[in-house]
Amino acid sequence: TQKHNPAYDSAKKKMAQSELELSTARARFLPSLDFATTNGLQDDFISRGGDGVYSATPSASAPWYGTMSLSVTENLYDNGASITRAREARLKAELAKLEHAKQRDKLLLDVIQEFYRYSLAHALLGVRRQQLSMLEKQYRLMTDQYKQGLKTRSDGRRGQCNWIID
Repeated sequence: TQKHNPAYDSAKKKMAQSELELSTARARFLPSLDFATTNGLQDDFISRGGDGVYSATPSASAPWYGTMSLSVTENLYDNGASITRAREARLKAELAKLEHAKQRDKLLLDVIQEFYRYSLAHALLGVRRQQLSMLEKQYRLMTDQYKQGLKTRSDGRRGQCNWIID
């Protein structure tokens, strides 16, 4: 039943989302690491006078070049914004957990109430079956007494009216 309840499913997803937001807020306390590389081909262009013609001649060194950079960045002071975000995310996560527990308990209460209603209906059905068997027995007795002449037709009708009223 938990799979098919949209409110419970929504609360569960909100709880997972808030936990991810909390881990993201905590990650702001860690330094960031940036790595970059550049590779390319370098040509030297030499001008031949004023005729506007340029010729590419390879340099004496290899024409390929590459660079690599690595940087580490640490936020030393942000006026408490990271701490505030982390506290806010933690409170949202706790609120989402409470909402999830509330939806789970509500679902459990609904299941218990429906089971109780079912049990009550089942018990009432048993009582009604007993009542029907008792009425059938009384009717058979009344019919037998009528056939034997111990009861009159009006007694039988009065008995039938009492059975209908009950």
